[in-house]
Amino acid sequence: MLYLIEHTNDHGKRYQSERVRKLKESVRTIQNSEEVGVRYMQAWEERLMYEREAREAGREKGREEGREEGREEGQGRINLLILKLSELGRMNDITRAAKDRSYQEELLREFGL
Repeated sequence: MLYLIEHTNDHGKRYQSERVRKLKESVRTIQNSEEVGVRYMQAWEERLMYEREAREAGREKGREEGREEGREEGQGRINLLILKLSELGRMNDITRAAKDRSYQEELLREFGL
């Protein structure tokens, strides 16, 4: 019915069915009603607000999933770095990397992580 209200005009006169004629008359009455117009606009605004909120919720969920994936990937890289340094007996580098972010990045590059 909403589609008919939005898209009905006088160009549909070719339909001769009594049912269609009555439906079109009802649509015209609705289109001309101020009360119905106000309710329609309120419903339209509510729909837009709901869609906007749903979109934002979806974006936020996507951002959170991305952050989680990033944390997991970062933890994996650091764990590999610690294992490699440990295998090489570079315990001091493990401690220094834990304290110094730029040194940690340097070691990650060194090992191709």
